[in-house]
Amino acid sequence: LDDAPAVQLVSSGRIAIGMALRALGVGPGDTVLVPAYHSLSMIPPVHWRGAEVVFYRVHPDTTIDLADIARKIGPGVKAIMATHFFGFPQDLAPLRALCDTHAIGLVEDCAHCFFGAHGGVNIGSSGDYAIGSSMKFFPIFEGGCLVSYRHRLPSRQLRSAGAGFEAKAALNALEASF
Repeated sequence: LDDAPAVQLVSSGRIAIGMALRALGVGPGDTVLVPAYHSLSMIPPVHWRGAEVVFYRVHPDTTIDLADIARKIGPGVKAIMATHFFGFPQDLAPLRALCDTHAIGLVEDCAHCFFGAHGGVNIGSSGDYAIGSSMKFFPIFEGGCLVSYRHRLPSRQLRSAGAGFEAKAALNALEASF
């Protein structure tokens, strides 16, 4: 995620997922395939878009069950989310190929694997969009990013939520450090 050509800073990984799904055109009546082993933060953005969540299996070593995904692909599947669990990069090349074959968007969840590569492929570069959650790596109150190696992102600047929120965030960080 550190060298993606298109980066949009957001308040959380959850918001980044919602933005990625919106960019992929996910809406009412669509289906998003999500790993059965997942963060609860992955589900609300799908519902915000009016889409249905369908879970796919993950092997005990946290790798994707590609055969299960292939069985669940149908005309309503608009996007698939894939997660790099516990800092271990996944090999997403077979899933990327499956998504390309069926014209399905791929959202790469890098919330637990912010930096790195697998087989020479940078983390975050296999998906149409990738999300990161800086709160998982840095002692901060909020933060995330939406990145893409494949699509342009709107150029928006983050604005402060105000002096009160900034003070609260600073106090929370100070309290946590004690």
